[in-house]
Amino acid sequence: MIKGIGVDLVSQARIKKAIERNEHFKARVFTKNEQDYCETSASPWEKYAARFAAKEAFLKVCARGIFHCDFLDIEVLRKETGEPYYHVQGKALHLMQTLGIRHITLSLSHDQDISIAFAVGED
Repeated sequence: MIKGIGVDLVSQARIKKAIERNEHFKARVFTKNEQDYCETSASPWEKYAARFAAKEAFLKVCARGIFHCDFLDIEVLRKETGEPYYHVQGKALHLMQTLGIRHITLSLSHDQDISIAFAVGED
């Protein structure tokens, strides 16, 4: 049964500006694994923006704001097939458990300067 859905759209230029303007932004929002993946990409801002959108979509699935968990507790990884998925821990995992969400399916896409994430939480 679907417990929640979330979608978020992010400007890649906005994420690039945030990272360049504030040296701590990247470390507060993206895990080491996420940073390593994004930095080795030919289009790192596209990847960063998609991961930021995915974290926002996660919070929308849970119908909660960022104050309920840390962005670093929500990690976006990729399977060998390229499919993105969430690895959650800490308060994010506790939030999912409290809401009875056992799995969240994630889809990411990019076009020009926009990245989008769509997530569906199920019991």
